[in-house]
Amino acid sequence: MELYYHNFSPPSMGVLFTLNQLEVKYEPKFLDVVVKLDQLKEDFLKINPLGKVPVLKDESFCLNESHAIAQYVSLKYEEDYKSQKLYPTDLQNQAKVNSLMYLESNCFSKIYNYVHLGLWLSDQPPRKDRLNDVYSSLNSLETILERSKFLADEHPTLPDLFAIATVNLLDVAKFNDYQKYPHLVAWKQRMQQLPHYEESVGKHFRVINDFYQSKAYLNLPKNDYWGIK
Repeated sequence: MELYYHNFSPPSMGVLFTLNQLEVKYEPKFLDVVVKLDQLKEDFLKINPLGKVPVLKDESFCLNESHAIAQYVSLKYEEDYKSQKLYPTDLQNQAKVNSLMYLESNCFSKIYNYVHLGLWLSDQPPRKDRLNDVYSSLNSLETILERSKFLADEHPTLPDLFAIATVNLLDVAKFNDYQKYPHLVAWKQRMQQLPHYEESVGKHFRVINDFYQSKAYLNLPKNDYWGIK
């Protein structure tokens, strides 16, 4: 099984976190989507015509969209006897997790549109006009986390593994207005203590932070795809 990913991609991190939590054997396939634009090359477009990461290749079966990948590998590899599942198999708990996956996707869109790493490649700062969307996302997460230690339950499930990468995006933008979100802050600390957090998420965000804080992107070659002039 192969996973095509990029280490600047929070959705890729969510899939990596899922695979590592499940302790599934896979071959990571790094794609340079910033400089070499590997996602637009013919060989990769045969795997995913949309030219996006992450993508899972399981023998002849190819699957894109990060949440779908996480659900697929959980259903395929998570042990039936496990009581605290990342992706429950009973209908109601699975529906609850699904609903939070949709919420996480919405939060990712809002937070990404604020931080917008693509704009930073053109040396533009976070979009202050999108701050209200950030607060809306954080309010939603805080409200949910007032009721349980993790998003769907008292143990981590798939939406947690994705949401931590989404929230970490704000660190790149030096966002630190968390005074109204104590449950979210406590959840973030719990997530960072989980097994495989460092290899799946933590180390990648250190690379992202170093890249943007050093303004290394100013040395990238001209690139119409990312709008680098």
